[in-house]
Parts: sequence; C-alpha cells; structure tokens
Amino acid sequence: MKNYFFMRNLIFFIFIFASCSSEKPQSVSVANQQPSNLPNIFVNIFEVKTGFWGYEIFIDGKPYIRQEIIPSISGVHYFENKEKARQFADFVAEKIRSGKIPPTLSNKEVDSLLKN
Repeated sequence: MKNYFFMRNLIFFIFIFASCSSEKPQSVSVANQQPSNLPNIFVNIFEVKTGFWGYEIFIDGKPYIRQEIIPSISGVHYFENKEKARQFADFVAEKIRSGKIPPTLSNKEVDSLLKN
C-alpha cells in the first residue's frame, strides 16, 4: 500500500514537472524589421458600459491590450465617445508598429490626445 501512494505521488509530480514550461515569455519586438515582417495589429473599440468606451489591441490575432479607462490619469475616467477611444487606440497601435514595446503613454501624450 505504501508503494502505491509513493508511485501515485511520483507520477503526479512528474506530470506537474513535465507540464511546466521552461520557456520565458517573449516580448513583441517590431523594431528593425521589414514591413512584410511586421505583426498584424488589429484595433477593436467596444462599449464598456452605456455611453462609455474602451479599446482592445490584438497582435497577430492575440489580445495584447484591453483598455477600459483613460490611462495615466488618477481615478477612473472612461472614454466618453468612440472617436476618443479610437484616437487613443490608433496612437498606441502606432507606437507598437514603431517598436515601442511596451507602448506606455506619458501624461503629456494623454493630455495632448484629450485636447485633440
């Protein structure tokens, strides 16, 4: 009976060990690539709740960013229309295309986008 528990636990630990990946996640880098090698970037604008909007950015079909609130502003502030969410999403997508990973937004950039 003792051998049964030992073998069961041994198989369990081998299974857990084998299922763990030793590969580290790789960040997306698009710098110094030819245009044909650039990732496919797709932007989706969605309604967060009635009258407020957010955006998602997908790289090669995989979710990369889901932004429901305006970034870099203290507190919770939603995009009040689709156009403003689209403007932010397009700006961030362009940062990704130019190789700026992660595509963080400075307070100055956010202020500028909000004024336009």
